[in-house]
Amino acid sequence: MPAQQQAPDVGRKLDKNLNMQNENISIRQIEEPVEKAKRLIGLKQAAFKDYIAARLLFLNSQLHQAAFFANTCLEKEFKSCLYTLGVDVNIQHNTFKLLNLLSSVDKETFEKINPDFLKVLTKIYESRYHEGLNPGYNFVIIRRKFLAELDYTYQILERKVRFKLSGIDGNPPATTYELSLKNKLPTIILDNYLYNDISKEQFLQNKDDVFEFRMLFNHEVAEAYYTIPTNLDLVKFKYEALIPSNNGQSYTISHHINNNENLMVTRNGVVMSRKIE
Repeated sequence: MPAQQQAPDVGRKLDKNLNMQNENISIRQIEEPVEKAKRLIGLKQAAFKDYIAARLLFLNSQLHQAAFFANTCLEKEFKSCLYTLGVDVNIQHNTFKLLNLLSSVDKETFEKINPDFLKVLTKIYESRYHEGLNPGYNFVIIRRKFLAELDYTYQILERKVRFKLSGIDGNPPATTYELSLKNKLPTIILDNYLYNDISKEQFLQNKDDVFEFRMLFNHEVAEAYYTIPTNLDLVKFKYEALIPSNNGQSYTISHHINNNENLMVTRNGVVMSRKIE
C-alpha cells in the first residue's frame, strides 16, 4: 500500500480546498507492506477523531480538555507525515519536538506552523496529572485563538499524507476529513474561518473566552474563567496566568480589560473572593 506525501497551498474557500486534483502538487510515493501501513492508517484515523473531539470541546468552551485533544490530534498527524518522509519517531505527546524534527525534512511545511502554539499545547498536555506539576506552573487558553490555530495547523498536516492500494490507478481516495468537508459537517464548518470566507484577523476580533490555570505553592490549583471583547494579538500564545501578589491575596490575570465579562476565579474548584487586578 503506497502512501503519498503532498504539499499543497492552504486556501480559505471550501471549494478550493476540496479541488486537490487540479492543484500543482509535488508527490512522494512510498511502498509499504500492509502491517506497516496499518500504523499510518491508524494514526490518520485517530487524528481525525481527536480533531473532532477538540473542536466540539472548544465550541462548548471546555478549553482545558479541548487542548488535550488538540495536542494528540496534531501529534498523530506529525508522526504520519514524518513516517512518510523516512523519520520514524517514538516521541510521546511533544508536538513542539515533532515540529522541530519536521524542519530538517520538510522546511516549507515547518515554516507555515506557529511554534509557540505547539510549545503551549505541549505544556498544557502535562497538566493531565497534577502530581507532576511544580508550583508556578501555569498556562492560558483563549478559545477562538486556539481553535483557529488548530484548524489551520491540522489542515496543513492532514493533507500531507494519502493512501491507496497498490495497483489501483488514479488519485488516492478522499479522507474522512475531506468527505466531511464536502458534506459540510457542522462540527468542522462551525466557527472555522478557513471555510467561511473570513480572515483569521476578522475571526479573532469577536468576543473570546479565556481560561487560566496556575499551580500554587501548596499544590492547590487556581483557575480563572472570563470573556474578553476581542483579541489584540493574533500570533502570541504564551501568557503568564494568574500572577499572585500580596501573599496570594490577589491575582493578575493575563488579559485584564476594564469590561471583562463573566469573571470567575476558583481555588481547588471553589469560587474565590480574592482581588483580581
